[in-house]
Amino acid sequence: MTINLIPPKLKREKKLKKTVNKVFVFSVFASIALAVVSVMILSISHSVKSRFKQVEQAHESLIEESRKFAELETQIALTNDKLVKIDKAKKGTVLWSQVIQELATVMPEKVSLKTLTMDQEKKGVNIGGEARSLRDIAKLKEKMTRSPYFQNVFFKTSSWNHDIGTLNFSLTAELQG
Repeated sequence: MTINLIPPKLKREKKLKKTVNKVFVFSVFASIALAVVSVMILSISHSVKSRFKQVEQAHESLIEESRKFAELETQIALTNDKLVKIDKAKKGTVLWSQVIQELATVMPEKVSLKTLTMDQEKKGVNIGGEARSLRDIAKLKEKMTRSPYFQNVFFKTSSWNHDIGTLNFSLTAELQG
């Protein structure tokens, strides 16, 4: 048998004090835990906001770089178009100085050139000149035919000039290539 010497009122007060102390300690721990969680949430929030700003700036930077690359791509395409046009023009261009040099090379001594008409579109030449004989004109035609510059060499006209004893002639030729 146990005898309880503490009066019931005091016993209840003591029990109530213990409960109040427990609630107070629990409240303090809960407040501390809530404060720690709040600090963590604020820290994480700040970190996330900071990281979000960095990602947003990186995204804007990538968009700007993408725009610059698109502009460069457009400029490259325009430049390539220009290069294609230049290449076509270059391939279609006749170096007339070389054609004239070749004519000087194949021209026999007794043949003189009087007229030379160059046709860029048809890539051909019309030649008018004087020669002492038909043999000299035939030599010119033969040399032009063997030349890497000319093809389809044809006589157009010829006439004898009695006053000076020369043969006037004209011929046409296409340029090779």
